[in-house]
Amino acid sequence: MITEKLSQFVAEAFKAHGLPEDLGRITVSDRPDLADFQCNGAMQAARIAKKAPRDIAVSIVEWVKNNDKRNLFSEINIAEPGFINLRLSPKTLKTYIDMMVLDERLGVVMTDNKEKVIIEFCSPNVAKNMHVGHMRTTFIGDTLCRLYELKGHEVIRMNYIGDWGTPMGIVIEQIRDECPDLPYFDESTEDYPTTLPFDFETLVTFYPKGSARNKDEETFQTRVKKTTAEFQAGHKGYR
Repeated sequence: MITEKLSQFVAEAFKAHGLPEDLGRITVSDRPDLADFQCNGAMQAARIAKKAPRDIAVSIVEWVKNNDKRNLFSEINIAEPGFINLRLSPKTLKTYIDMMVLDERLGVVMTDNKEKVIIEFCSPNVAKNMHVGHMRTTFIGDTLCRLYELKGHEVIRMNYIGDWGTPMGIVIEQIRDECPDLPYFDESTEDYPTTLPFDFETLVTFYPKGSARNKDEETFQTRVKKTTAEFQAGHKGYR
């Protein structure tokens, strides 16, 4: 990992000043607009050396600049009270990317602490038509899965499609109002038709209209709650 290599170099700066090497640990910057990486070791070093954090940081930065023979950094600066910000040089970035390309694992190291990771994808509302936004979250979810798997974790992919709650009650009640003669509302019916009594384009219009009504019409809200409960309890016609 590039952070490990950079940390080894900056650790030498702390060692040269009689400070613990682990204070040179480099992490990804919390402010990518300011730097690529950061080192917070001067804050801890100040307590050890009994000096101001900025004084420590100035000494470390000076050492790093004087000893950066490989031109690792294009910019190094200090943010109060003593955070060291480092930006990589284009040469360093190119070298690291070239190394990643030649590595079959692209520089990703297997973890020693394997965990079980559950990633939920878009989980669409089953009463509504899907849209391009569901593709976006699905692609992001799959990307995260691949990254976790590459690190060696066990990944469980989930895309929850089974919301038998209010949306189903809304759809059923809207259908009841628009198509009251359908047999599905009578639970005593023996054999229900197995073919959809309307096309898909019509089906997807029920939820938006019913959802709007469910926000404003108390009577409709009451019907939806009752129907949802009956649906969940196994009402044959609704199922």
